[in-house]
Amino acid sequence: AMSMAIDRQALVDAIVGGHGRPAYVHMLLGYFADRYMKPEWQTPYDPEQAKQILADAGYPDGFAFEFECDTAGHTLLNEFCDAIAGMWSNIGLQPQIRRMAPDARRQALVERRMNSVRLEVETGVTPIPEARGLGEVPTAAFNSGYEMPGLTDLVQAAAMAGSQEDLARIREQQYAWVYDQHFEDPLVEFEEIYAYNPEKIGAWPRTPFNGHAEELMDFEHLHKPQ
Repeated sequence: AMSMAIDRQALVDAIVGGHGRPAYVHMLLGYFADRYMKPEWQTPYDPEQAKQILADAGYPDGFAFEFECDTAGHTLLNEFCDAIAGMWSNIGLQPQIRRMAPDARRQALVERRMNSVRLEVETGVTPIPEARGLGEVPTAAFNSGYEMPGLTDLVQAAAMAGSQEDLARIREQQYAWVYDQHFEDPLVEFEEIYAYNPEKIGAWPRTPFNGHAEELMDFEHLHKPQ
């Protein structure tokens, strides 16, 4: 219901000037979204249906919850936070925005004492799902759900796949599981603006949705000035 109440396309149009697209499945972004995304994994924007789901679940008047936004995050994070909080308020929920410093947030996550809905803007290229999942140590860091039975089995199976066909099949099962569980729902995938010196770089035709300000990629596409 909370995902259904968010107008992803409106976020793209109003906050990132149309330079993006809606996102629906955790880690199914960029290249992986182009390859694996299925129409049935798109959560429709339907606030009336969202209200009905809440009522059927026993919350006809909504409920209150902490909505955490990183105080030192991406420059657009506060705009996203305010817009999403407004959309949730429109279906009767009562999000209470809390600004939290990154070091305090990380400590709370690692200690498993965070009890809030959290929004963040991540930068970088599309992660390889099974590589990221197996590369994080649950006892030393916060990882995105890979301690969960079911998903853990699929992640391990993908890492051990013996062919591209097997890997593609297991990834589809993994993305279907992630969508069905609706944990860590992505909302928008958007491009960022770069400035470069034309006396040093003639052109830089970068791959859309592949690399952001903190992790510059695609250097092989650089062209020298004419």
